[in-house]
Amino acid sequence: MAQGILGLPVIAIYKDGEKVDEVVKEDATKESVEEMIKKYY
Repeated sequence: MAQGILGLPVIAIYKDGEKVDEVVKEDATKESVEEMIKKYY
């Protein structure tokens, strides 16, 4: 529970050990996940 995740699934992006973004089940569309990945990759 250290990451504060209370529900599944959650896709979280970490940079240098810090969480910088996340998408939760309710907001997880193909487009939103692709956008988040492109933002940090």
